[in-house]
Amino acid sequence: MEWFHINQDWIYDRCYSVRRGLKESFVNGIEQFAIKACEQQSYLDERQTRCPCNKFHSTHIFPIEMVKLHLYKNGFTPNYYVWIDHREE
Repeated sequence: MEWFHINQDWIYDRCYSVRRGLKESFVNGIEQFAIKACEQQSYLDERQTRCPCNKFHSTHIFPIEMVKLHLYKNGFTPNYYVWIDHREE
């Protein structure tokens, strides 16, 4: 199974509707995303990766901790179910 075909139902289910805070499934998904993004050769070469958050749409490159913060704050760019910028080449 290639990693970018895993269940990604969590990707657009970020916040609780009646209370503040991020859903545990979203936080866990971001952690798995970060692990896989850091395994890619582009990350290993530069120690940075494209930020697929709803603000930057994979147009900016940041360290993984900043990418995670952006995803927590902004969520993913629309229709990013297939991680085209974060897959093995």
